Amino acid sequence: MLARDVLCKIKPSIRNVLSVHRICNEREVFLSTKSLKHIYDRHIFDKQSPADFLTIMSSLTKIIRFPDEVRKDMESKRGDFLFVKTINGQPYFISLEVEQDGTINVVSSSATGEKYLKNFTVLWSWGTANPPS
Repeated sequence: MLARDVLCKIKPSIRNVLSVHRICNEREVFLSTKSLKHIYDRHIFDKQSPADFLTIMSSLTKIIRFPDEVRKDMESKRGDFLFVKTINGQPYFISLEVEQDGTINVVSSSATGEKYLKNFTVLWSWGTANPPS
């Protein structure tokens, strides 16, 4: 059975940045069992990187609440935004989707590299904006 629950809330200032591109009615971010299974399968079976899976699971809320930067996801992807945070020298991202009713959902997450991230437009970062409230 598909279930979802509130994972955390994003900062109001970051929600304002997101709303320029997609209307976000809420600050709450939801995680569904479907997305959780997708993240698990991707890291445990596809990439065989259980260490990345554990890092992601233990850092989900930290990445969303305190990202180093927020990037616009590609049109061809399901997600709308990538929340990126470097943990132990490795960039990790969480892809978030904003539904038509304005609710925000986790789609996927992964470890990545700077080269991959260069393909995505930076919408907000600690270096270019005021810290989130």
